[in-house]
Amino acid sequence: MNLNYRKKQIDRKKSALSFSCVHNYALRFRNHFSSFFDKCAEGAGRALNWARLNMDDRKTHLRKVFKHLMSFNGRDYDVKLKLGGRHPIGNALGAATAKSVMLYDVLLESSDYNKVAEVIAHEAGHVFQLHGAETTLSQDTVDVCAANYVLPHESYEYYLANPIEAEAWIIGCEVGRNFQQDLSKRFGRSRAA
Repeated sequence: MNLNYRKKQIDRKKSALSFSCVHNYALRFRNHFSSFFDKCAEGAGRALNWARLNMDDRKTHLRKVFKHLMSFNGRDYDVKLKLGGRHPIGNALGAATAKSVMLYDVLLESSDYNKVAEVIAHEAGHVFQLHGAETTLSQDTVDVCAANYVLPHESYEYYLANPIEAEAWIIGCEVGRNFQQDLSKRFGRSRAA
């Protein structure tokens, strides 16, 4: 399929995104993400001390967080988490398919836990879209947008305009926004040491 055709298909679906609905959905997603730390004292400590963790501890933490995320809306998704490596095109932080989420070295090496939370939530959002789970987009919209996906290097404007990307960006930004600071307020310095 040529790029112009794919752009037209995305243009037809842009109005499918309701920003107020997505924002409410993203807040629910942030609450679910946050509930992991209420259940796992070790997880809160690792998130608060992210910059000091070695790579093995970071990967262990992300596997636990991801497993929790895959229970959003009361369902358990059989999706594999792959950690490490480099994206073949550019400096992508993560990628998702219906069967796997990849988080690349450039993200794993980041000392910014807010960014890590943003990306893992963004990619998890794609999983739910691709599985036909409850999101703000109809399955028809997800199917058309996935079939006509425009990669960032082809047209960054249309990559961002794609409703499946727009929804995932809002989810990720809501989850990552001041997440570590909010966690610090909730748990205080007792877990930050």
